[in-house]
Amino acid sequence: MINFKPLLFITAFIIFSVSQAQDISERTAQRVANNFLKLKAKDPLKRLSKQFKLTNITSTFDKKYDGFYVFKVENGNGFCIVSAESANHPILAYSLNSSIPTNKKTSPEFLNILNNYQYTNSNLRKNSLKKSNSKDQEQIKKEWDALLSDNEFPNYTQLLKKPSVNAIIPDSIAPLIKTNWDQAPLYNKKTPITYEGQPTFTGSAATALGQIMKYWDYPATGNDSVTYRIPSSYFYYFYNWKWKKLSANFQKTNYQWSKMPNSLSGSSTEEEIDAVATLLSHTGISVNMMYGPIGSGAHSEKVPNALKKYFKYSSNIELKNRSDFNSDEEWLNIIKDQISQGFPVYFSSIGPGAEHAYIADGYDSNNYVHLNLGWAGEANGYYYINDLHGYSSSQMIVINIYPSDTYCVPPSSLSTSNISSNSATLNWNNDIRFKSYKIEYKSSGDSNWTVANDKATGSSLELVNLKANTTYTARVAANCDANYSNTNNFAETTFQTSISESPTSSACVNNYEPNNSFADAYLINSDSTYYAGIGYPGDVDYYKIVFTTNSNLIVIMNKFNKDYDITLYNRYFKEIGKSIAGSESRERIKIENLLPGTYYLKVSGYNDVYDESECYELTFNSGPAAPTCSTNYEPNESFEEAYPIDVLTTYYAAIGSSRDMDYYKFTLKETSNVNISLQNIYFGYEFNLYDSSKKFVAKGVFDEPNNKVIHIEDLPSGTYYIEITGKLNPIECYRLLIDTDISRHSCINNYEPNDSFEHAIHIKTDNTYSAGIRIPNDLDYYKFILDNKSNISVTLQNIADKYELKVYDSSKREIGRSYNEDLSDETINLDNLDPGTYYILVEGIDNAFNATQCYDLLVETIATDSPCVNNFESNDSLEKATPINLNTVYEAGIGSPTDKDYYKFTISETSDITVLLQNLPKNYDLKLLDEVGDEIDSSSNKGTINEKIVAENLPAGNYYVYVYGYEGAYDTTFCYNLEVQTESSNSLCKGNYEPNNTFDSAYTIRNILTYSSDISSSTDDDYYKIYIGEKSDLLVVLENLPNDYDLKLYDNLKREIGSSTNSGTTKEIIDIKNLNKGIYYVYVYGKNGAYEPGKCYNLSVNYVPAKNSVEFDNPENSVIVYPNPVHDAINIKGLNILEKGKLITLTIVDRNARVVKILQSKVDDNILVNVSDLPPNIYFLQIQGQNYKFIKK
Repeated sequence: MINFKPLLFITAFIIFSVSQAQDISERTAQRVANNFLKLKAKDPLKRLSKQFKLTNITSTFDKKYDGFYVFKVENGNGFCIVSAESANHPILAYSLNSSIPTNKKTSPEFLNILNNYQYTNSNLRKNSLKKSNSKDQEQIKKEWDALLSDNEFPNYTQLLKKPSVNAIIPDSIAPLIKTNWDQAPLYNKKTPITYEGQPTFTGSAATALGQIMKYWDYPATGNDSVTYRIPSSYFYYFYNWKWKKLSANFQKTNYQWSKMPNSLSGSSTEEEIDAVATLLSHTGISVNMMYGPIGSGAHSEKVPNALKKYFKYSSNIELKNRSDFNSDEEWLNIIKDQISQGFPVYFSSIGPGAEHAYIADGYDSNNYVHLNLGWAGEANGYYYINDLHGYSSSQMIVINIYPSDTYCVPPSSLSTSNISSNSATLNWNNDIRFKSYKIEYKSSGDSNWTVANDKATGSSLELVNLKANTTYTARVAANCDANYSNTNNFAETTFQTSISESPTSSACVNNYEPNNSFADAYLINSDSTYYAGIGYPGDVDYYKIVFTTNSNLIVIMNKFNKDYDITLYNRYFKEIGKSIAGSESRERIKIENLLPGTYYLKVSGYNDVYDESECYELTFNSGPAAPTCSTNYEPNESFEEAYPIDVLTTYYAAIGSSRDMDYYKFTLKETSNVNISLQNIYFGYEFNLYDSSKKFVAKGVFDEPNNKVIHIEDLPSGTYYIEITGKLNPIECYRLLIDTDISRHSCINNYEPNDSFEHAIHIKTDNTYSAGIRIPNDLDYYKFILDNKSNISVTLQNIADKYELKVYDSSKREIGRSYNEDLSDETINLDNLDPGTYYILVEGIDNAFNATQCYDLLVETIATDSPCVNNFESNDSLEKATPINLNTVYEAGIGSPTDKDYYKFTISETSDITVLLQNLPKNYDLKLLDEVGDEIDSSSNKGTINEKIVAENLPAGNYYVYVYGYEGAYDTTFCYNLEVQTESSNSLCKGNYEPNNTFDSAYTIRNILTYSSDISSSTDDDYYKIYIGEKSDLLVVLENLPNDYDLKLYDNLKREIGSSTNSGTTKEIIDIKNLNKGIYYVYVYGKNGAYEPGKCYNLSVNYVPAKNSVEFDNPENSVIVYPNPVHDAINIKGLNILEKGKLITLTIVDRNARVVKILQSKVDDNILVNVSDLPPNIYFLQIQGQNYKFIKK
C-alpha cells in the first residue's frame, strides 16, 4: 500500500524551500523532466517505463546558464528544458523527436531562446516579491505539484474570445511544417560568396519564409523583381561587402516545388539542391537580407510586403507586435487561431544584436507552441512563449500567410488500394487547409460522373458496388473555403476491378479466351492485375498492351503451381524479353525505354504443363521513360527562350512531350554560306529557319531518310532562329549542326546603291568600312560630318585595281584627290576643315573593277585641343576630386590615355540620385563611389552610348563620381557633359513612420540602421521604440538637422533618462552606459515648435553589450575592446573622436609576435573586427602603438 501523505509533504517542502533561492536542484529537475516526458510519450511502453535516460547538457551552451536545465534524451531523440526557479513554469520547452547535438554549432535561434529564459529566471530570482504576486503563481504551483508527484499534468487549454470560425479551436494541432531545412550547407548554394571565397548563411528569415512557402507549394512563379545593394558601412554582420549588388527576378522564376525534399543531404541531387537554394536565395533577397559569413539577417517589417508583392500571397497578411496586446492570453490565442486554420505563423524575436525568425506551426493541450527553428530540425519542439517578465515584449508575428483567394490546388498523391471485384479505396494526402473533398467516379464506358461524396473529410474513401473486371476513373477535388464555393481542378486516377478476389478454382482459367494467338491477344491496361490459367496441354495466353509514350515496363506473374514461362514481343512479333526461371511461384520481365507502340506478352506452360483448376496472377506496371537528352537546353520553347548555339558545334536534344518545341538562335558576323543539318530524326520532325524579326526564311528538307538540311548561300550577317517540332520521340536524341563558310563576295555589295552624292552612305570618323567596285563604272559615294574645326586624314587600303580617291566639301566642290599606280595605300590629308558635311568618292580608272576583293576606307580626325577638355584639372584622384553641385551640368574631357576625372558631391539627407554622362566622343565609362572610394555602382555601355547610374535611398554623406576612358580611350577635341540629379526630398522622408505622435504609436527601429523623417508642423512629435536584448551601452544620434530639433530618451515606464538640447542645427547625442534589457523610447521634437516640412533629419541608435568589457588605460583615447574572450567579432570603442572618418591600420599578432591579420578601417564610434577565422589562442590588437590583449575562443 502506498503512503501518499509523506510524498505530499515532501512535495510541499520542496516548493517551500526552493522559493527562497535557486531552488530547483539538478536531481529534482531531472525527475520533473522524466515525469513530464513520460506523460507526453505516445508509446505505452515509455509511459510504463521507470524513466528516460537523461543527460544534463546545459553547460555545453554556456557555463553561466543557471536559470534552467537542458536535458537530452540519450539513445534517441528528445529533450526537455526545466526551470531552475520554482516561480516559473516547470517545463520551458520539450520535444520527443528532435535532437540537440552538442558536437556542432548550435542554432542561434535556440541560443536566443535560452538567453531569454535565463534573463527571465534571473529577474525572478532577484525580485522575490514579484514571484509571490505573480498572477500565474497558482497555476505554476499546480504544475510543479503534478510533476513532482508523477500525476497528470494540468490542462490549461484556453478558448478563443473571438474565434475566427463558429467553433472552438482544437486542443492541440500537430506541427504543420514537414520540412527540416537549414541555413547551410547546400541550402546556401546560391547566396553571395564573400570576396575571400567564404559562403554565407541563408538567414533565419529566408529559411523560415522558404519553409512556409514550401508548405503551400506556392507560387508557381513570382511577381516583379528586386535589386538592392549592401552598403559598405553595414558592419552588422561583420563583413564589408563594398556595396555589393543583389537581385532576383521572381516573375521569371519557376519554383520547382516537386523537387524540394523535406531535407537536403549529401545524397540529394543537384536538381533538388538547386530548387531549394533558389527559393531560399529569393526569399532572402525579397526582404533585403544582409548576408555575412558569420550570420545573415533581415527585419521582420519587410516580410509582409515581400509575401504579398513578390510571391502573390494574401492581401490580409499583417505584422503584429507582442507589445500591441494587453495579455498573454490574447497573444497566444491569435497564434493558436492561425495554426488551427492551417496557417503557419512567421515568428520573430529580438535578441542581443540580432533578430531571430522561427515558424510557429503547432501547439499542445498545455499551451506550448511548436517552433521550427530552421536549423535542420535540431531543437525543433514545443516552447513556452509567454514570459513572466519581459521577453515576450520583443516578439513579433506575421499572420494570415496563405496564397491569394484564387489559389486552390488538387489533392496530392491520389492512389488506389484494396481493389476487389466490387470495391476500391481511394487515398490522398489530407491537407488541413482544405475544408472537405468531392469524390466522383465513372466506368470506362460512361460519359457521366457519379458523385460518391461531395463533403468528405479525411484522407481516404471506399468506393463500393462496382462492377467486376471493369476499368474506372476516379477523381477528387478540394473545397478550399467554408462555403465550398472554391472547388479546384480534380486529381484523377484510373484502376480496374478484379474478376475474382482470390481465384482458386477453374472459374478463372478461361478468362479472356480466346487469346491463343497474336491476333487474338487480349488488350490490357497498365498498372493492373489479371487472373487466368493454362487449361490444357498446348494452351497459351496472349495479351497486348499499347504505349503512346516511351515507357518502362515490369511484368510479374505470381501464384501458379506449375512451371509457367512468360515472353515479351514487340509489334513485329520479335522476342524482346523472357522469363524462364523454372519457378512455380514467380516470373518477372523488366524492360526500360520501350518505344511507343503495341507489345505482346505470351504465357505458356513449360513442356506443355497445365493446371485446369488453378489460376496465375499477372501484373503489368509501367511508367514513362525519357532519355537524358530530352531536357537539354530547356526551357527553349519560344523565340524569347531560344538557346544560343555556335556554328561548327553539334548539339544533342529531343522532343520530350507532345507539346514540346525547341528553339535555338545563332549569329553570323559576316555574310556566309550556311548548311544546317538535323540528323537522327523520326516521327515527322520538322525544322524551320527564321530571321531576327521572326520572319520565315527556309524549311528543312530530307537529304537522307533520317536527316533534314537547310542550305542557303550568301546569308546576310545577323541573328537567326531555328525551330524544331515533331512527334514525341524521347528515346533517340536528334543532332543539330550548323556549318558555315564566309562568302567571298560578302562585302562587295556593301552600302549599295551609293553611286551619287544623293545616295552617299553616312559614315563615322575613326571607323573602317569595307566595300568593292563590283562592275565597270561602279561609283561609291560616302559622307561624314565634322562638328568642330578639325584636321582629317582619309585613307584607302587593300586596293585591288586602279582605284582613285577624292574628297568634296558640302557644296560638292573637290578639295582633295589621291591615286597610286602601284596600288599602294592612297591618303588625303586636309587641315583646318570647318564644321559641316563632306563627301568621299571611290571609283575605278578606265572602268577598273574587281568583283572578288574589297577595299577598306578610313576617315581619321587629327586631334586639336578643345578649351573644355582641361576643365577642373588636375582632378585625377579622390583627394583632388572637384566639388560639384547637384542638378548642375558640368563640361570636361578625357585628354590622354591615363587621364581620370573625379568629382565630389554631398547629399544632406537620404535621396534618390541619378548620375548622367552624356555627349560622349569616345567610349567613356562611369562609376559612383562612396566616401572611402568603395564602388556603389557603375555604367559601362559600349561605344559612345550615354552612361547612367540610378541609386535609390542613398544615405546622407559624401560621394564621388569617377569618369574614365575605356581601355585608354580619350579625345582632346570633344568634351562630355556630367550631371548629378536628385529628386525632391519631400518624396523620400515626408511623413515617414507616421502616425508616431505618442508613446503608444511609437515606431519600432533597429540597431545601427539610419531612419529619415521630418517634423511637418509645430505640433508634430516623433516617437520611436527600441528593444535592447541585454545590458548595453546605448548611443542615440540625431543629425542632418534642418532646424533646431531636440532629443529625449525614456525607459519602458515612460520616465525620461536622457536628453540632448543643443542649439541650432548642431547634432544631438545621448550616450548612456549599462542600460538594462528592455524597451526604450526615443522622442524627436522641434524646439519652441520648430519644423521644416519635407526636410529630413537622420536618427540612428547603436547599442553594444556592456558586460564582459575590458578597459585599458590609454591617456589619449580610453579605448575599450570587448567581448573578451571573443567568439566571432570584437568591438573597438573609444578611439579619439577627432580622428573620426579617417583610415587607421589595425594589426593582430599572436603571442609569438607574428602578424596574423592586417586591415584598415574608418575611425567611428564603434568598430567591428571579424576574428572568426582565427584559431583559439591569445592575441594582441595593435592600435596606434598600443597593444590590447584578447582571447579567441
